[in-house]
Amino acid sequence: MKKDNDLLNELDKKQIEHFASMNVRLTRDVWGIYQRDIYPAVLQNEDNHFLNHVLDGDISLQFQHEIDHRVFDKPVLILTGKQDTCVGYED
Repeated sequence: MKKDNDLLNELDKKQIEHFASMNVRLTRDVWGIYQRDIYPAVLQNEDNHFLNHVLDGDISLQFQHEIDHRVFDKPVLILTGKQDTCVGYED
């Protein structure tokens, strides 16, 4: 939605990749908050098997079959963002 090209020119490829994957406003003020509050956890979990493989759908077929056949019949609240970086609110 908003991009500060001067800031992006100051960041390395890895920083841009992580920052842009989670934000629609790529500005200096958002980078400051992201760098302080989120980026350390992102870096700390780069090699996390669960986050990098299981959540990405790289799971065994046996486990997937079990998930596909479960029924969840409780109330659910789904919060979405109109400017979500992954899935828009209409999806």
